[in-house]
Amino acid sequence: MNRKLVGLWIGIAVGSQVIADAPRAVPTFECVGLYWKAGEGSADRECKVLYRPKSDQLWHRGLPLWFDRRNAEYRGSVVGLRPGTDYEVVLQLDGNDARVRLDVRTWPETFPVAKTVTLKGGMRTEPLVITAGGDTDGYVLYRGSAEEPTIIDVAGKRPNCVEIRASCVIVRGLTLRNAKQDGVRVENVHDVVIERCDISGWGRRTGRFGKNLDAGIRCESGSAVKRLILQRNRINDARCDANAWHEKSEQLGHGYHPTGPQGLYWNDNAGNHVIRYNEITGDDEHCYNDGMGGVRNFTPGGFPGPDSDVYGNIIRDCNDDGLEIEGSGCNVRVWGNFIDKTMGGIATATCWTGPLYVFRNVFGRSRWHPYPNGDSDALFHYEERPKGGPNRGFFAKVAQNKKQSGRQYWFHNTMLQHPPTGGRQLTLGARWGLHRVGGNREKKTGVPWGVYDFVSLNNIWYVAHTADEKLVDRFNSLEIDNDSRSNTFDYDLYNGAIKGGCPGVEQHGIRGVPVHAEGHGPTATGLGRYQLAPGSPGFDAGTRIPNFSDGFTGKAPDVGAHESGAPPMQFGVDADLRKDRRQDR
Repeated sequence: MNRKLVGLWIGIAVGSQVIADAPRAVPTFECVGLYWKAGEGSADRECKVLYRPKSDQLWHRGLPLWFDRRNAEYRGSVVGLRPGTDYEVVLQLDGNDARVRLDVRTWPETFPVAKTVTLKGGMRTEPLVITAGGDTDGYVLYRGSAEEPTIIDVAGKRPNCVEIRASCVIVRGLTLRNAKQDGVRVENVHDVVIERCDISGWGRRTGRFGKNLDAGIRCESGSAVKRLILQRNRINDARCDANAWHEKSEQLGHGYHPTGPQGLYWNDNAGNHVIRYNEITGDDEHCYNDGMGGVRNFTPGGFPGPDSDVYGNIIRDCNDDGLEIEGSGCNVRVWGNFIDKTMGGIATATCWTGPLYVFRNVFGRSRWHPYPNGDSDALFHYEERPKGGPNRGFFAKVAQNKKQSGRQYWFHNTMLQHPPTGGRQLTLGARWGLHRVGGNREKKTGVPWGVYDFVSLNNIWYVAHTADEKLVDRFNSLEIDNDSRSNTFDYDLYNGAIKGGCPGVEQHGIRGVPVHAEGHGPTATGLGRYQLAPGSPGFDAGTRIPNFSDGFTGKAPDVGAHESGAPPMQFGVDADLRKDRRQDR
């Protein structure tokens, strides 16, 4: 079976007009990115999307494509598709009978294997260096022994446990320990699968903390780096810690930004990756800088690269962001992730190209530092710095360059608030829902930075509060600041203040506190249960979003990540989200 991308197009004549511009489609397992420079396209003319499996008669509506004025291109994604399935997609401009059709096949979840290399069980102290690969018709599989675990422990003497220097390779079922720098290094190759590996103990020490950006899995630069699939891996307990925000960085030479190990680190790449069902975890003495991230955050590059999916992951114990999805954001989809015990949840500063889709993610506890009292109510103090605010972070970090801003869509995400414990007064979740940053960038560039081209629908922006909610007006559910007509904020459930924004912000929004169904909510962390109770603010109160809230029960979609009546959400290495697809799409 050939797993190369498929994106055929056919122009369809309607009346006397034929649209001859060739759109293209870039698939993954469950999504398709769409691109079309239509001859009559404009920001005032909507591009409708219809799609169906070729075996079905029923068409489904997709979210209309976003028109980018900068290059006169329509772009967007269809999500929630079945792997290994042939689809028809039809694009049609509003007010125009002409349309185009694409035939596209999503990736199958089985990989053709031409050769298998089974490593001996037991301990080995030399790294696995892979220089022989296959092609897209037949991968080379390097797998651990079925009789006993295959453990590669280089005892801090070698930079990596595994080095992948060949394309069309699968690495499966290895235990990788104590790499001096990065557990796995992938460099300038394509079509690589890393699955069901356990990676721990990596990284260098520099002073009190770990070397910045040493990673469990590191992808190095090169235009050839594309279609990396990282799935069902446990990445845990780096050798060293990252400094927290109250501790001055020993490596940057300035400031207090966390520096230290990461779960995943990406340098420049060509994109079209899938990162799913992984667990990146530590503890209070083994925290990460970011769970996932890369370089070139404020450029058209960045992590994870265009046409990529990040879903079903568990991210914990980060002193900065759980997911740093920053850079281009071009047809990047981030959904169904669980993030807990991090300062920030998901950072999208900036989305340079777009569109970026962030939907049905769940964010738990937020903290600026894990010790000695990372969830305290006290004002935190920086060394040599004045007092800050209460010790909580944010769910969404947003910064957009007004001249170079791509569209972001945030749908059906949930912020949790764990009840106060240990004599604390504040709940343990984030104090900001959407946090606007970028002031320093604005000063340096002279270009306004703020919240632009941002669409927020059906989210729970539930910020930290005391029992009597005296502080809730000081904590911002939405920190928009600038007045931009390119934004849409509506149908969200929020309890904190809204700072800035243009008139009409949250016209149909609900100010209130979510009430979870029995057995659901912040205490159901490992069970994936986050449904609202009937009668709760936000229950049956969302707006229907084509392709993103189809299949709801009741009179309207629920606000938040978990629709009433749906199976429990699943995250991490044992998740099987195929059982959770409520629609046959």
